[in-house]
Amino acid sequence: MKTVTVVFGLPGAGKSTYIESNLAQKVVFDDLSVLSKDKKIEDFLKEIKNLHWGDDIVLSDPMLCLKKNQEKLLAILREEFSEHKIHWIFIDTSFEVAKKRAIHDSLPTLLLLKNQINIDELENLEVIKDYNNGKRNHKKI
Repeated sequence: MKTVTVVFGLPGAGKSTYIESNLAQKVVFDDLSVLSKDKKIEDFLKEIKNLHWGDDIVLSDPMLCLKKNQEKLLAILREEFSEHKIHWIFIDTSFEVAKKRAIHDSLPTLLLLKNQINIDELENLEVIKDYNNGKRNHKKI
């Protein structure tokens, strides 16, 4: 069964580094909100489906820390990628560490998400704690 892997965490958490180290062989769409900014997310994901239906896909975005965005994405994935398994990966990095790593442009997003991270009710969730250049501590939930 093909998989859609959704990677989320604070800006500077290590999402892109984790993807490059562990998921690079899949079709990757990192910073989904930036990639789809001129389109509705639904339309962007339909394009992905049309181009990459039989592939394992990785979607990543810090805004997926928010429950409303998770719910919206999940509804679209269940409709458009119904034959794919959905796997969530949360890169759990402290605010202080993420702030040190984040680039200047992402600081407003970092502050917005500071106390709003949601990991409740996500099925098939893997939490990776303090990912840093291939060193990780993780647990599956």
